[in-house]
Amino acid sequence: TATNRFLYPDTFSYTSVINALGKTASGANAHKAHLLLKQMQYLSKQKTNEHIKVNVFAYTALLSAYAHANMGEKGALICEDLLVKMGEGGVTPNVYSYQSVITAWAKSNTGAKGAKRAEKILQHMNKLHKSGNPNVKPLTMCYNAVLEAWASSNSGNKNTIQAAQRAEQILQFMIKHGEEQPNTRSINTVITAWASSGASDAPQHAESMLTYFDQINSSLPTNKKVRPDLFTYNAIIHAHTNSKEKDAARKAEAVLYRLLELERNNDD
Repeated sequence: TATNRFLYPDTFSYTSVINALGKTASGANAHKAHLLLKQMQYLSKQKTNEHIKVNVFAYTALLSAYAHANMGEKGALICEDLLVKMGEGGVTPNVYSYQSVITAWAKSNTGAKGAKRAEKILQHMNKLHKSGNPNVKPLTMCYNAVLEAWASSNSGNKNTIQAAQRAEQILQFMIKHGEEQPNTRSINTVITAWASSGASDAPQHAESMLTYFDQINSSLPTNKKVRPDLFTYNAIIHAHTNSKEKDAARKAEAVLYRLLELERNNDD
């Protein structure tokens, strides 16, 4: 067939491939995606293809690629650098851009350092939103990523109790002041943080998390109620079995029977 000399890839073409590379959770493919973005920048500056423009969607696809590339702190730092370069290039980050950077720190395996950095970015988003930027209003998933950062910072960290406490404080902020309400995953993450904390009263904290469902649901219509799920009760059971309580087994068994009772009630 004859070659069409007017047929060129456009922004959508490049962004789609960057997005596809990002879904592989590979550092090597994140690097490939980065090279494609740089190629877009070069072609855009050369003005040889007027259909190519590096926009927020291309940058955010690349940010997501690095956030899920399992590159540790290096990947998180690259994401932060990209966020800065977006602004320098006249591209305004949106909520999903920031979300990717938060996720990168949450997955960085840097303990409390990553959790603090993720939370700082969330606070920056709130500040920007309050100053009049509607495109960076933190979503529930942004808060959840920060909660997960604190929960995962428990692993091998001497400050595990403080991490669980901080996660619960953020959850309380969501309920009282956040414009986005917590969901089941939010509460489950805090339960997990307490279950892994090693605190002597961790089981009591985990059990008390069930009251948050009532607090959230008090202002929600029936079709939007937030309800505990299997993971909720399994995490509470883990909190008991992971504790040094003398009657830990009995209390874990009691939670199991509560779960069985809920199953019977649902079947009726």
